[in-house]
Amino acid sequence: MFYNLSSNMANKFERLPYKDASHQILYGLAHFMVGQYLVIEYDTAVAGSRFLKDNGPRVDAITHTRAIEPAVAAIAEEERALPTMAKIELFEDPRYKKLGIQLGDIIELVDAFPVRRESPGHSSLRIPQRHLREGKAVGMFAQGTRNYNFNSLYKGAALLSYLENVPLQPIVIASQPICHSGFQRQEIIRVIASRPLRHNPDLRKREAIDRLTDDLSLVFERDFRRARHWANFDAQHNKMCRLKMPGRIRRYA
Repeated sequence: MFYNLSSNMANKFERLPYKDASHQILYGLAHFMVGQYLVIEYDTAVAGSRFLKDNGPRVDAITHTRAIEPAVAAIAEEERALPTMAKIELFEDPRYKKLGIQLGDIIELVDAFPVRRESPGHSSLRIPQRHLREGKAVGMFAQGTRNYNFNSLYKGAALLSYLENVPLQPIVIASQPICHSGFQRQEIIRVIASRPLRHNPDLRKREAIDRLTDDLSLVFERDFRRARHWANFDAQHNKMCRLKMPGRIRRYA
């Protein structure tokens, strides 16, 4: 009986007519639930929110040091959906399949799209290119996987920005634990969005993409230090650990 139930659930996911953020009700519900989780469980603030208010197409290049960052980046956007890259293994690897449902099928419902990190070909760019041509922002993780190395970024985000001639928007996320009580906020999350980057039109394609990737690397290093210092400073001045309660994500221009 349990097997049949899981199989039926898997079949329902396969038959869903939507698998992107065009299903606004589903995305809006997920956005609300994640937002409530962040304001209840975390002390979250965003600096540079003015850079995220541009409704035109752009590539959001997001630091990736923890698993929660895709959700944080989506909430930082506030006013628009953020289709975001995800590793192809989530869509194909049996390790990410539970109750007959592939994890990729679930996150695809809120507009995650698969990318082959080691060899991203033109097929990997079709989905984000379509989103950009529809006027959306697209989230990319230039580090490829969770780490603190900002010096060896993948060039996919810069390539996409170059091909579609859209801004490359750096978004840096850092966190700092403050409490260990189950009845209190446990962590501070600080987000910094800085001035968007553009490729140099006077350079050849490969040089322009390399330069844009190098510029992104420098911004990641600079702003991650700033975001971590901000989080550490606020953690040191929050010794009382405020009780968990519905709050709001603070945004600074």
